[in-house]
Amino acid sequence: MGCMSSKSAAADSGSNNNCKNCKGCHSCNNCRDCTDCHSCSLCTSCIGCHSCISCEGCDKCYSCSNCDNCTDCHSCSDCVDCVGCHNCNNCSGLKNAHNQNNVHK
Repeated sequence: MGCMSSKSAAADSGSNNNCKNCKGCHSCNNCRDCTDCHSCSLCTSCIGCHSCISCEGCDKCYSCSNCDNCTDCHSCSDCVDCVGCHNCNNCSGLKNAHNQNNVHK
């Protein structure tokens, strides 16, 4: 099950674009409401994502950057207003963060 894409063949191939309401996606772009995504960009309301960029409202993500309002993420950087994240770097406005580096309050 890949992202719902404008290119139907891409939905199951793992190279998705312009996704909406995704589940189990890989190498997506412009996703919304994703689950278990990898290497995504410009995502919204994701869960369990990896190596994402410019996401919002994510949960339990890893190694992401420039995200906003995420929860329980790990090893992310340059994010804003996230909660309960771990080992992140150069983020700001975090709450209940653990082992952060260069945190700006």
